[in-house]
Amino acid sequence: MTFLFKKERDFLIMPLVSNFLHLSRWLAALVVVLSHVRAVSFPSYANLEENGILWKLFYFATSLGHEAVIIFFVLSGYLIGGEILRGLDNGSFSWKKYMTKRVVRLYIVLIPALFLTSIWDHVGYGFFNGSGMYDHYWTLNKETVHAFFLNLLMLQHSYGPLFGSNDPLWSLAYEFWYYLMFPLLVQVLYMRNSWLKAASVLAFAAIVALLNKDITLYFLIWLLGVGLWYLRSENILKLPYAGGVLTVLFLIAVVYSRYVSGFFGDFVVGVVFSGLILFFMAQPKISDRLSKLVNWPHNRTFADFSYSLYLLHFPLMLLAANVAFIYWQDFRKEADGWNFLFFILLTGAVYLYSYGVYWMTERKTKEITKRLLTVFA
Repeated sequence: MTFLFKKERDFLIMPLVSNFLHLSRWLAALVVVLSHVRAVSFPSYANLEENGILWKLFYFATSLGHEAVIIFFVLSGYLIGGEILRGLDNGSFSWKKYMTKRVVRLYIVLIPALFLTSIWDHVGYGFFNGSGMYDHYWTLNKETVHAFFLNLLMLQHSYGPLFGSNDPLWSLAYEFWYYLMFPLLVQVLYMRNSWLKAASVLAFAAIVALLNKDITLYFLIWLLGVGLWYLRSENILKLPYAGGVLTVLFLIAVVYSRYVSGFFGDFVVGVVFSGLILFFMAQPKISDRLSKLVNWPHNRTFADFSYSLYLLHFPLMLLAANVAFIYWQDFRKEADGWNFLFFILLTGAVYLYSYGVYWMTERKTKEITKRLLTVFA
C-alpha cells in the first residue's frame, strides 16, 4: 500500500493549494448566500409559470447551499487537521495554544452574530412581519435566552433549536466539536502514558455519546480532509486529463446529492472534492486560464471574510426581504425582471454588511489571539 500512502509527511501547504483553498472557501460562501437570497427573491420552483432550461439551471445553481457546507467541512478537516498533525508530529502541539486560537476564531464572529440576529429578528417581527415569516421563530421558541445560550455553547441540534432566524448556525456546532474530537482521537497515537491515552479516549467517547448522532456521522466527511495528508498526491496525475475528469465527477456528485439526500450523497460530494484538493497538492501543470482563476490575488480577500458572511447574512437578508415585501412587492409570488434586480441588490447588501462587521471583528482575530497567548503564557 506504500504506493498510495506517504511514508513521510511535512504537513506544509504549497502556494497553489493555498490559493485553491481560498477560491473554494469564498465560492462556497457565495453559493450559500445565493441559495438563501434566491429563496426570498423568487417564487418556489413549483410555482414558476415558466420552467425552461435556463430557469432549471438558475434554480439548480442557487439550491446548492448544503453542498457548499460539505465543502467547508472538507476544507476544515484539511486545514485544522493538518495544523494538529503538524504540531503533534514535531512535538509543538499545545492544547492551550490550540484552543485559544480556535475559540477566538469562532467566537469573535459568533457573539456579534447572535446579538445581531436578535436585533434584526425583533425589528422584523415588531415592524415588518406582514408576511408572517417571523411567526414560527417565536412559536418554536427560537428567540429565547435559553436558545441564545445553547447556540453560544455550540449545543444547538443536540439540546435545542438554532437561535432565531440564523439557520446557518447549524454547521457551526459540527465544526466546534470536530475541533475537539480530532485532537482527542489522534493524540492517542502520540502519547506514551497509558492513563492519558485512556482519558483521551473516554473524553472522545463522552462527546460522541452526548451529542446529536449526525454530528458524529458527518465527522467522517471532515476526516476526508485530514486523510489527504496521508495520500501520495502524485498518483492522481496518472489519471488521464485528471483536472477535467475530477471537475466533471464533482459536478456529477453535486447533481447526485440533490437526488440522494442525506449523508451518502453528502459523502460522495466530500470524496470528489477531496480529489480536487489532492489534484492541486500534486502541483500539476495547469492552463493559463485556470492559473489566473486559482491564483487571482483577491481570492484571499474574499475568503478572509467568508466566515463572517456565512454567519451574518441570513437575519439581515430576511429583514430586508420583508421590508421589500411591504414597500416594493412580494417577490415570492411571480418572477420577472424585478426579481433579478432585487436578487442582485440584496446579495450586494449582505456582502457589504458582512464585510463591515468583519472589518470590526474577524479581521482582528490574529491580533486578539496573540494578545491572549501572551497573557496565558
